Amino acid sequence: MELDGITVEIPEVAPVEAESPAEPTPQAEPVVDWQKKAQTLQEIANRKDKQLARERAEKEELRRFKELYELHTNAPKAPKEESYTDVADLIAAKLEYSQQQKIYDDKLKALQQPPQQAPQAEKQYAPEFLQAVHATSEKIAKAKAANPEFRTLVDSHAQVIDQAPDHVYEAFSALENPEAALYEVLKSGDLENIYYMTPAQAAVRIAMAEQRGKMAMQKPVTKAQPPIAPSKGTSSVRGVESLHGSDLLKWLDS
Repeated sequence: MELDGITVEIPEVAPVEAESPAEPTPQAEPVVDWQKKAQTLQEIANRKDKQLARERAEKEELRRFKELYELHTNAPKAPKEESYTDVADLIAAKLEYSQQQKIYDDKLKALQQPPQQAPQAEKQYAPEFLQAVHATSEKIAKAKAANPEFRTLVDSHAQVIDQAPDHVYEAFSALENPEAALYEVLKSGDLENIYYMTPAQAAVRIAMAEQRGKMAMQKPVTKAQPPIAPSKGTSSVRGVESLHGSDLLKWLDS
């Protein structure tokens, strides 16, 4: 290209290609360290457990101090001799004070010692004991199915039966007819009293109940027939004492 006698060369420019949008690079999924996460959660749980245990200990300590204060406020006071004119009354008052003072000292000693919470171990039962209890349960279930009265008794006392101590379970399981013993103690209302007996006393009471219960459960239930009502109406024959004259002679001749 010439411009006023000057040759000007225009460089060729290569066409600019449109840039295509860059494709997003796939991001790798974050790797979760589950072991570390579990450890963190366990540490949080441990801190909460410690906090709860500390709060329970503080509440227990407050309760103990409150009882100490109430005990100190109501501490027994020794009787004053000048307040009594009768020597016998004074002696009786001193004896009562001595008894109250002993109770006070025992409570004070117990409250001054912080309670020690022993770890509760899981109770283990012997297989023989579990088998005996299972067999007893089956006998009771069969008796319930056969005897509606017994079923009603057991169902209405289910909560009390479930609270029976181990020695009571053992005493029932040692019987040939535990359902009969249970029937008798439920009918007599004596089951809860057995819980507070010694194991030997409870075993004797339950064994005696078995015999009485067998007789009661085997006794047939009969309904008494209603008494025959006296016939109503007037009789055609009057009583002898009401006969007079010719009527009485006729009766004698008959």
